[in-house]
Amino acid sequence: MPIILASSSPRRKKILTKLGYKFKVVKPQIDESNSLRLKPIDYVEYISKLKARKVFDSYNQFDVIAADTIIEFQNKIIGKPKDKNNAKEIFLSLSNKSHNVVTSLTFKNIEIEKTITDSTKITFKNLSDDLIDYYIQNFNVLDKAGGYNIDQSFFKENFVKNYEGCFENVTGFPMTMFFEKKIDKFIK
Repeated sequence: MPIILASSSPRRKKILTKLGYKFKVVKPQIDESNSLRLKPIDYVEYISKLKARKVFDSYNQFDVIAADTIIEFQNKIIGKPKDKNNAKEIFLSLSNKSHNVVTSLTFKNIEIEKTITDSTKITFKNLSDDLIDYYIQNFNVLDKAGGYNIDQSFFKENFVKNYEGCFENVTGFPMTMFFEKKIDKFIK
């Protein structure tokens, strides 16, 4: 059965391709606001399921994989920055502190709906204004939760003190849990 990736994330596309899956991309059109005022884990799971269900409604002959990633910091959700000023505020608040990158992935087909959620702890170095400004001016900070791409060597070397957990989870795909919970076995 063909697979649909209900996401426009280039990082998720890259990981699924690396895993050897053939898939079609369909970007789900959903409201991602937290109007229900859900806690971070509940929110990311809700959005992941909503994306999968929305795409499955139109493509129910396919296996659908959807995901959502957020930053959880002090029990609050940090999503994509609204603008460059907001990105700077986010980086300053995370400077010299730890936060969690939480990704929820939902697999859905005609027979099953299964959601997994993983969290990776990231600790930032003490970040200077100049370093933050340089990153914001030279890299796209508006299309990722928290405003950063940990895959970029510049970012990893200059911002990240350490991380605990699944690295791919930070890029938007909970790879370790994907295999531990045998989600790969559902895909035909």
